[in-house]
Amino acid sequence: MKTPRKVYVLMALLVAAVNTSCILEKACEEDNVGTIVLENLDSEGTLELYINPIGAGLSGASDLSVKVGEQRSIDVPAGLPTIVVRRIVSTCTETRCQRFSTTLEDRTLEIASCETINLAY
Repeated sequence: MKTPRKVYVLMALLVAAVNTSCILEKACEEDNVGTIVLENLDSEGTLELYINPIGAGLSGASDLSVKVGEQRSIDVPAGLPTIVVRRIVSTCTETRCQRFSTTLEDRTLEIASCETINLAY
C-alpha cells in the first residue's frame, strides 16, 4: 500500500512548525528575559516606564515612553524588577508650559523567562 504524497507534505509542515516554535522559545529562554507590554488607553499624556529606578526623583530618562493610543514593549531580565509608571501631561499657554506627573504604579514585578506582562492605563 502506497502512502499518499499529501501525508508526506503534512508531516513536513508539522515538523517545520514544531522546529520553528522551539527556535522562537529558545531565544527568550537563552537570554533569560521576559517582556513588559505597556499600553496608553487615556486621552491625554504620555506614559513613562522606569525599570529599577534609582532614587525617588526619577530625574533620568525613562526606559519606555508610550504616547496616547499606542502600545510598546520592552524585554527585561527575568527576576524581580521594580517598576514605576508615570503619566506625564504638559499644558502650555502663550507665556509658559507646565509639566504634570502622576505616578500610576510603583511596585515589584515577578517576571519569568519568556513571560509577557501586560500593563494598560
